[in-house]
Order: sequence, then C-alpha cells, then structure tokens
Amino acid sequence: MLVPFLKYCHLSNPYLLPTKMYYNMKGHCSLAATEHSLAVTGLKLKLMNNPDFVEQILEIPITPRFLTIAYIALVLKHTRHWFLSTQRSLYGHFKIRWHVNIGIPSPGYNDKCLIELYKRIVTDAWKLSVEEGSITFKKVAEIAQSPKQKSIDLDIDLNDINVIPEILAEVVGYAKSNLRETGLHVLIDIGASTLDISGFILHDHEGEDRYSFLTSDLDTLGAFFCHQERVKSVKEYLYRWFTHLSTRADLVLPISPTLADYFPKLADFGQEGEKEINEIFYKKCWALINRTLMSLKKHRDPNSERFEHGLPIFVCGGGKNLEIYKHVLDDLNEFWKNSMRTNGFIPRNLPVPENFIADSIDVKEFDRFAVAYGLSFPHYNIGGITPPGEIPDIL
Repeated sequence: MLVPFLKYCHLSNPYLLPTKMYYNMKGHCSLAATEHSLAVTGLKLKLMNNPDFVEQILEIPITPRFLTIAYIALVLKHTRHWFLSTQRSLYGHFKIRWHVNIGIPSPGYNDKCLIELYKRIVTDAWKLSVEEGSITFKKVAEIAQSPKQKSIDLDIDLNDINVIPEILAEVVGYAKSNLRETGLHVLIDIGASTLDISGFILHDHEGEDRYSFLTSDLDTLGAFFCHQERVKSVKEYLYRWFTHLSTRADLVLPISPTLADYFPKLADFGQEGEKEINEIFYKKCWALINRTLMSLKKHRDPNSERFEHGLPIFVCGGGKNLEIYKHVLDDLNEFWKNSMRTNGFIPRNLPVPENFIADSIDVKEFDRFAVAYGLSFPHYNIGGITPPGEIPDIL
C-alpha cells in the first residue's frame, strides 16, 4: 500500500516525495515550504559524496548525514501518523511490530562501513521521529552524536532495521511472481541522479530466494544529469552558431527581416542531430552499461546460457522512457549480437503484483514504485543476498 504525501508530494503524483527539505531561522525542519524557509536539495548525492562534510547552518555544524537523518525522520513521522490514523481497522488493538528497510545503491552493498552508516542513519531518524515536538537541527545533532540507542528506547527491534540493495528491492515482485526465471539477469535503474546497473543470478536454496550479485556499478548519469548535459551541449552549439553569424563577411546577402531567422531549428536535426547533441552523455551511458556486460561475459558468468539464448534485461526508473537511453540500449543490443556472438538482450518488464494498492495511478507507473514495494517486505521474506565481493571470478 502506497502512502500519499498530499501537500508534500510532487505535483505529478501524490505518492512521489521529492528529496527536498526546508528549515526556518529557528532550525525547525519540514517537508513543506513555509514563509521565509530555506530549502535543502540533493540529499542523496550529498550523502554519497561525503556524508561527514561540515557546513554551518544557523551556526550549527551540519553534515549530509545530519540532513538525511532529519529528512527520513520527517518521512517516518508522516508515514506512521498516516498509517495509525487511516488503517486502524486492520490491526485493532494489536501491538504493531515495525520494520524499516532502507534502499542503498547496489555498489554500496559491497561496503560494510557504508551499510552500517545507512543503518545508523535510519536508527537515529526513527528515534527522532518518535520524540514529541518538531524536528530541529539541534535535536538531530544531539541524537547523531550520542552513543547508540538500545532497541527498547526506539520502540523497534534493531534487527528489524535493514539495508537492502535498491536493485534487489526492484525485482522482489518479479522473484515472487509466476514469471520468475532462475539464472542470470541484468537490471538497469535510471533515476533522477544516477544510473545504477547490476548483474545478478536469481536462484533458491531450501525454498528461500537467493540473489547472487556478480556486478554492481553506478554513475551520475540519471535523467537530471542528462538534462544538464543537453543544456550544456545546446549552449555550445548556439555559441558556435552565433559566432558564425557575427563574423559573416558576406555583405551582399540580404539581412533577415525577423529575429526568428537568427535561431537554429533544433527540431530539424532529427534523430541523428539529437544524438550529436547528446553525444558525450550517450558515450558515458554506453560505456557504463557495456562495462558491466563485458564483466559478466568475461569473468563473472561466462558460461551462462543466457548469452546464447538472450540476456534478460530490466530497465526501470523514472528516466527509462527518455529516448537517449533507448538509443543506448538499442545500439548495445546490435553490438552484442554482431560483435560479441551472443543473441542480444531480451527486454523484460517488472510485473505488477496483485497486492499492489495505490489509488489514482496508472499501473504502467509501477516500476517507479518497485523499490518501495520490494522494501515493504520484512527482510526475512526478501531472501538471501550475496554481494559481488564474496563471489570469485570464473577464470
């Protein structure tokens, strides 16, 4: 069941919450803008780049870790209030056993220190969210710098706070569906900030799903950075165009009567022209995905029959419908068919689970919520996870 965020949500969807937080001059944090409040954005990238980078906010030393704790605490407080006020008929007077799973970019699951950092952030955020009163930077700093809290203080068992690879969470619904196939798969998640790609083997052991991650890679090649690269390329193109116009030496040709004629028509470029505008970004995406595929073919699972019969590839995330990513995958598919002596790729869509409940959204949008759906399972029902660092190459 998806939680609506109403006044905090993105305008396009009541269930999408931007990773943006606001604070006022007293250091009170909120998910909604208020008069004279200031915004903090890019929390995920700030945390990934340097979780302990210190900056002074209202004369309080604040790090991306602190900001993330505050943001998650606000989300937990809203979610718990919504659940307790709207779903009471489901649980009556029974005591609720809370579980919290947080997603981590797949390469991070190879880093035990990063996993511990994420778990401590969620633990601190939970503690902050159950306290009375508003969430402030002062409270965040006090909790984040204090010794670890005991589980009894948190109203949650620490073993029920878990860190799960986001890509694994996305395929939980597939693994539990009748479309499930064992063997090698590739999943590409195209988010706003990052392009996350993993190759994994889905199998089972004594009735439990097992996910053996062979490769995990990630780069800041998401849809927003695609937009930035396009803006940069168009600026460079326009600069060359106007430079040409301003230095034109032919004084015989008539001067254009309107300003509109001074601007190039990008729409006339067609597919090849658009590819030229996106060339640098295109090459980066192509190289990242191809690097993962090469690693799977040469070292990680070279004997997989998937290369002979077709490699299943899931493409998910809010940016998956951008044409540039489709061009990258189409071109890579042809390259792997013609140059790598394989049968190319088999595109797969994530199945929509029967118990997926959300009002007023198109089921075609499910893959935008697939991570959240997978994270909604208790960790012991998701299955076993083996990170790439624990799986040797096949020589």
